[in-house]
Amino acid sequence: EKQGKYTPGTYLEIKDPKALVKEKSTHALLLAWNFASEIIRQQGIFISHGGKFILPLPEVKIVS
Repeated sequence: EKQGKYTPGTYLEIKDPKALVKEKSTHALLLAWNFASEIIRQQGIFISHGGKFILPLPEVKIVS
């Protein structure tokens, strides 16, 4: 439901997860930190292509 919409205040677009590989993204901001392990597990292809997730909460870290 959220894909194609924007985050409040920052207007960052919420994209389909497949866009990470399709657009050859190198980093993705993952704001749903409480679901991070599940999302990262689902995005194995993105990570295997060198992609990294930026997790801002509870403290900033980069996961690859």
